[in-house]
Amino acid sequence: PVPPKVAASYQFASGELLYVTYAEGQRPGGVNPPAPPVQCAQDFANLGISATPQTYQHDTVKSTEVGGKFRLFGGQAQVNVSAFHIDWDNVQFVVNLPQCAFSYIANAATASSDGAEVQATGRIMGFTVNGNVGYDNARYTHTVKNLAGTVLANKGDNLGVPDWTANFGVQYDTQIGM
Repeated sequence: PVPPKVAASYQFASGELLYVTYAEGQRPGGVNPPAPPVQCAQDFANLGISATPQTYQHDTVKSTEVGGKFRLFGGQAQVNVSAFHIDWDNVQFVVNLPQCAFSYIANAATASSDGAEVQATGRIMGFTVNGNVGYDNARYTHTVKNLAGTVLANKGDNLGVPDWTANFGVQYDTQIGM
């Protein structure tokens, strides 16, 4: 498939930029390596299956992002902000087989992700200072069950993505020789 991506932006004369993007994407499905049937028999029984599923299907995402890039203090600083929403269908989900220490990939329900990020970079007295803060509320939108009806993930459970991320850095540049 050829996934669509559409973007529009507007750059002000002063250099600030506003943008919006819509995109769709897909990860291909694949083949699961077989887990040992005797060693994993209890795990398979707990899941209501007799062997590792041979394959898993593709998953798809639809995402929308809006944001802006702003130069401040005569170009000595830049602040970038963005917010996004992602709908994810047929999520590829790792199913752990805890008693035999194997896993396989299956397709789960649906998920969504809503978040925002602020990133800033500036120069002051020879130092470059940068930092960012991001929030991502990535959650299952339906409960994920196996064939036996056992709940693997509840509606509202995190997809394994941290809700908050942050970083901060300082760099000093100087010339050591000519």
